[in-house]
Amino acid sequence: MPYERSEVGWSGHLYGVCPVLGEGIWGEYGWFFRARDSKWTVWIAAKPWSWESWLKHGWKREGTSAKTAEAASWMPLSVAWGLVEASVGEFLNSGAKLSTDRWPA
Repeated sequence: MPYERSEVGWSGHLYGVCPVLGEGIWGEYGWFFRARDSKWTVWIAAKPWSWESWLKHGWKREGTSAKTAEAASWMPLSVAWGLVEASVGEFLNSGAKLSTDRWPA
């Protein structure tokens, strides 16, 4: 069952195990979350986004789950959401600027 949230200017959902995945938007930015094995990553890109914009032009935050080698794959969705929120906050506080130009797909 997906874990969804929506507030003014912010929405998204998380779902699955092995990997845990999620995506959403806020303002002109999009985010994508993935947790597999012991690692998790949050990518942030300006709209319009695509894999290229996330991987080549986006901002990312990565981490590991130290409990077991597969811990991130089985991460509770509420924990994943906390990582997304913390990552968005870190991105906003970093002062990083992402281009809103359309990148080739």
